[in-house]
Amino acid sequence: MNELQDPDKPAGADVEFLSDGSYRKKNGQKIERGERNPWYVLMTIYGEQTGPDFDPILHEKNRRAWNAWACQETHRDKIIRLAEETGVSQFELEGWSEIRATVQTALISRIGSKEMIPDATRPADLSLSDFVNPIYLDKFICIQSLSFSNSRLGEGLSCEGANFQEHVSFEGADVQTGLGNFRSTVFNKQVTFEGVDLDNGATFESAEFKENASFKEATIGGKSDFTSATFHGHADFAGSTTVEDAVFGSVTFVLGADFTGSRFCGRTDFSDGAFKSTTQFENARFETEMPKFFQRQMHQDTTFTTDPANWPRVTAENAEAGKRAYTRLRQVMSDLHKPDDEHFFYRQEMRCKAASASKLLERLGFWLYRTLSDFGWSFERPAIALFCLWALGVAAFGGCFLTPAGTGLSADVLDSPIRTAMGLSLSNILSFMGINRLYFQDLLQGLPDVLQFIAGLQTILGFLLLFLLGLGLRTRFRLR
Repeated sequence: MNELQDPDKPAGADVEFLSDGSYRKKNGQKIERGERNPWYVLMTIYGEQTGPDFDPILHEKNRRAWNAWACQETHRDKIIRLAEETGVSQFELEGWSEIRATVQTALISRIGSKEMIPDATRPADLSLSDFVNPIYLDKFICIQSLSFSNSRLGEGLSCEGANFQEHVSFEGADVQTGLGNFRSTVFNKQVTFEGVDLDNGATFESAEFKENASFKEATIGGKSDFTSATFHGHADFAGSTTVEDAVFGSVTFVLGADFTGSRFCGRTDFSDGAFKSTTQFENARFETEMPKFFQRQMHQDTTFTTDPANWPRVTAENAEAGKRAYTRLRQVMSDLHKPDDEHFFYRQEMRCKAASASKLLERLGFWLYRTLSDFGWSFERPAIALFCLWALGVAAFGGCFLTPAGTGLSADVLDSPIRTAMGLSLSNILSFMGINRLYFQDLLQGLPDVLQFIAGLQTILGFLLLFLLGLGLRTRFRLR
């Protein structure tokens, strides 16, 4: 069987290694050796970073060469502005003429053939490549668009303080052993991390996304840290997965964010910062801990999932923290005038209180409140309970009226014992209307003690269930 047709291997699996060191995936993509990519050679023109130890001197030499190459066609006014924005010296950005010959010689030596220096005005294409060493682009400036799409970065990627002037794509990339470091990175144009695998986590602390950013279907295997990042465009995290903690503290989303269908498997913190436009958490799943939204500015068009299955199971261990988190979300929904969402978080808050209750009577009260009315949300449950209570009375009273024990009853009762039982049972439940005193007072006084007890029980439980029925109707249909 052709390896590329092997049904036991997933799409994208490495299934065919070629003689030149590249390999072909099952989906047909050919992955080239990264060390022969001309743009990668330019990034590491004075040598690659190898092993666990970072060489800052080597990195500085590589950065100077890249920045000089990248800015060779850039107008001087823009170079001055870039130097001010990035802290990189203007001399470094204008030094291409001094190092051009050295770069050309190194490029030919590294690739093994006569290779022209890539055009600085064309996109830097590092896609469909396999990079076995860590890549450091700290404080690199990219004037041209750049793509690592569908590449494998086996030892991680660091772009701390980098400045990307054009579109950037990491779509489908696989960042393996090392951390994806984008701390203080500036993305001036659209950037996509769609379908990326950041196996050991990623940090975007203080990063700035000036246009749209997409993390759709991305998987972050470790902790994701977006602390103090700013999204000026729309941020799309739909379908993304964070395996460990997800920290969005002090993050500002200017043009909205979409977390539809996202999975948060660890601690999730959106405290501080702001959602300044439409934000969606529809079908988002918080698996282990309740998310925190303390002191966050929320846009009115903020939507949360209201399926309890998408929220962590409440236990005695997480009840106190969950109560604080749900109380905050309930307050937010109240401020945003979203009564349905407000009551959902109220119910979640009640579940946390029930789980943390220590006294038996208190736990019993929470259990009854939840069972009979779902904490005031359901009108169906008390209606069903009322029907059962009424049916119980009909069975008890009707059984008595049809047996010899009921032979001493009046002729009216004996003529229609079941109808009388139905009316008596209903009048007991609606005792506040006075029906039983008006029509059944004499009958009640002549009943056996056990039936009088049942009648009294119906009166007490009927009042409680009618109250819960009214509460559910008021809550669900917003009756005022």
